[in-house]
Amino acid sequence: MLKKWQLFLIVLVLVVPLVLAACGDDDGGDNGDKGVELNQTLDSASGISLKYPDGWVVKDDVGMGQIYLANSQETMDAINSDESDIKPKADQHAVMLMGPVPLAMMGEGINMEDAFKQMSESMAAEDEETEVGEIESLKVGGQDAYKAKVTDADTEGFILGMDIGDGNMIIASGVGAKGELDKFEDTAMKIIESVTYTAPAGEESGEG
Repeated sequence: MLKKWQLFLIVLVLVVPLVLAACGDDDGGDNGDKGVELNQTLDSASGISLKYPDGWVVKDDVGMGQIYLANSQETMDAINSDESDIKPKADQHAVMLMGPVPLAMMGEGINMEDAFKQMSESMAAEDEETEVGEIESLKVGGQDAYKAKVTDADTEGFILGMDIGDGNMIIASGVGAKGELDKFEDTAMKIIESVTYTAPAGEESGEG
């Protein structure tokens, strides 16, 4: 369900630091979107910049530290609907990002790999229908990242944590209808790979 993925991003950032404190390349098959070009640019007041394809719709919620990208207005409306059980239709694909998230807020001595592992486990624990695959270590745009496939009864996609420098990370997800990951994964990863971060003037880095 599209709304659930949006809520998961919020829960992961708010809950995982508390849990951590208490505790102390697969190519995805024959992708159908490899030729997509990223011709549009978003420069968010949060300091995050990224590129995305023509025809996609963007919502930049700076106050919540969230950026939503959808391949149609209908998909965007579904993500932002008050209804929690909206199921993605065929060819409805979205990318959701939260950040910048200071690694320091995850707890002293916690690295990004530890944080992402706990996020993945928390996501699976939230809903018995949700299955989170093995965590993959990879480079995205030259930055360290961790990625895992996620499926439930109606949706299929992935979650990803990526170092964006200056002591910060982003948490991202790509989501679509069940069985359609090959249709949008490459585009979603290109969007995430395009992300850069420049701390707004007057803000300190996330390094502890």
